[in-house]
Amino acid sequence: MELNNYLQRINQVNLLDDKCEISSGPENNPTWTATLKFRDQIGKGEGRTKAIARDSAAKQLFCLIDRPYHDQLERQQNGA
Repeated sequence: MELNNYLQRINQVNLLDDKCEISSGPENNPTWTATLKFRDQIGKGEGRTKAIARDSAAKQLFCLIDRPYHDQLERQQNGA
């Protein structure tokens, strides 16, 4: 959620690439793997559900993004 809000704020959410698939486990108890990519940064996560896997990947990706650069870009876009 935090990643999505941040990307919406800087008008870059359309650059987020999202992929989620079953990586292992039986059909009735799968382990999901999610991969989120923003520009050259990649976040990966696993979980019992797609949502848990995506959330884990989003948290990892959010920590990797160069936020000072994007915050500066946002200020420029807003005329600050």
